Amino acid sequence: MLNKEKEYATDAEVINSISGAYSAPFWDSVIEVAGTLDTARKIQTVLSELNTCGKNREAYLLILAIYDLLLMDVPAAIAALEQPQGRLDRFIGEFLMDIEDLMHDYEYEERKAATEQ
Repeated sequence: MLNKEKEYATDAEVINSISGAYSAPFWDSVIEVAGTLDTARKIQTVLSELNTCGKNREAYLLILAIYDLLLMDVPAAIAALEQPQGRLDRFIGEFLMDIEDLMHDYEYEERKAATEQ
């Protein structure tokens, strides 16, 4: 994979791109199925706690299970991150940063919808 400078991307850049490409569709589906941001917040909290405890493999397995519950195929790029552990750790960190950014957008949309009613 080449980066913007036409150089081969580092693992960190690739993992950042993977998380960025797949986090919004994942969280959008969670919110759509649940019908509320509360479920996304709870999942975010659990993933964050697992990450804090160094349980990134468990966080990854939870993400895979949620894909199954949502009846979504796990993207091949995410499935390929299982090994080595360092890539998995970086992915979970990136995924959590992405939901942090997305949550601001979701909460803004929620507030906007509430004021329009």
